[in-house]
Amino acid sequence: MRRLIERGGLLVIGLMVGLAALELVLQGAAVLIRPAPSASGVGARRLLAVGDSNVFGLFLPREASYPHQLGARLSNATVVNWGVPGTTSGRLRSLLPALLAEQRPTDVLVTVGVNDFWAAGDDRIERPWWARLRTVRLGYLLAWYLRDDQPETVDPDRPQTFLVGDAIVDARPRRRRVEDGAPETVANLVAIAEAVRAAGATPWFVTYGSETPVYRVASRRLREAAEQTGARLVAVTVPPEEQFHDGHPRADGYARIAAAVAAAVERDHASAPVDAASSSASRKQ
Repeated sequence: MRRLIERGGLLVIGLMVGLAALELVLQGAAVLIRPAPSASGVGARRLLAVGDSNVFGLFLPREASYPHQLGARLSNATVVNWGVPGTTSGRLRSLLPALLAEQRPTDVLVTVGVNDFWAAGDDRIERPWWARLRTVRLGYLLAWYLRDDQPETVDPDRPQTFLVGDAIVDARPRRRRVEDGAPETVANLVAIAEAVRAAGATPWFVTYGSETPVYRVASRRLREAAEQTGARLVAVTVPPEEQFHDGHPRADGYARIAAAVAAAVERDHASAPVDAASSSASRKQ
């Protein structure tokens, strides 16, 4: 019996050491493998697309993302893709001033907020310390992908886990939490628009294409922020067949978003032409 207990103890210790090593590897990979901004198109205007994995182009080559396709559609414009998977409105708000100073855009396209639904980065959703471990997140993702009944939509009367943005969440209670915490999301978006204007650029809010519950809530917050700030708004809808199972657009879905944004930007620029030299000079001051 004693030998059995000793072996069991060694097994537990070995498992803990292995998990700790895996956590270190995942944390290190998260630091080292950060998506670098990419640019498409050439021109006097510089559009900066910021946000989460829906801007980044998750599951697809970078050239399939909507910012890259937008750069190919616009004339005399460069579009920079600064989409980072997992980004929350609070994180973008804190990083934006330095990003604006670095990129000096004429326009900033913002799609963010859905990760506020699950992330605790803004202290809006309290989670135990272990829920922040990347090994735990990896376990949730693996468990979800191994399920045979992965839901396409959410039944509001049935608690269940499903993939939203970049994480596995419990649909019913967390949806209520994000609705309750909406004022903070909107406050972050309003601050983002104000920071963009202070940098001499034009703020744009681009809604999410999916109509699943959490994306619909996040798009509603983007609309509210646009109303409060007078920022430009591009409302887009991507059909289910042009989405992945978790609501992220496929390449044809991104093409639809790029077309809508391009049309709105071209209309806006045609009605209010900007002298590139004076605009660049004003941003340097």
